[in-house]
Amino acid sequence: MIKEAMAAFYQLRELDGLRKKPSTSELIDWLKALLAAGHNGKVDLQKDLPFLGALLKNENDYEIAAKQRNAFQKRGALASFRR
Repeated sequence: MIKEAMAAFYQLRELDGLRKKPSTSELIDWLKALLAAGHNGKVDLQKDLPFLGALLKNENDYEIAAKQRNAFQKRGALASFRR
């Protein structure tokens, strides 16, 4: 789970337009939330980002991430549909 969480964290940090990129402290808080909720690697963090509010504190940043995630999921769905 740590490897997937780190990949998701760095992808979020690369999003254009964020007012405040997630910091290491927010990553640690997010990991704690995932572990406390019992997410032990069974959640695909590339498709679903539970507790995103732990990483993104600004509402506009949250909206940017949600839009990017939706676009990513649509592209993934189209790619799998073509196979």
